[in-house]
Amino acid sequence: MESRTGHLSDLAGVELSASYRTHGKSAMFWDDYQRVLVRMTEQDGSKIAVANRLAAIAEQLGAVDKALKL
Repeated sequence: MESRTGHLSDLAGVELSASYRTHGKSAMFWDDYQRVLVRMTEQDGSKIAVANRLAAIAEQLGAVDKALKL
């Protein structure tokens, strides 16, 4: 399952990176973020792990200064 989760977060990173380049920190980026979060949670099932991985991606992109993770 780890490889699937890793693959999903790689795809999410690409998708969110493209959204961030297009929209910056605007509401449109965060709408995309929420869509990715829901989709990944449905595919992976681990809400906390998915939320933590997406939070780390948002932090790496610069969308947030410091992401809170569980």
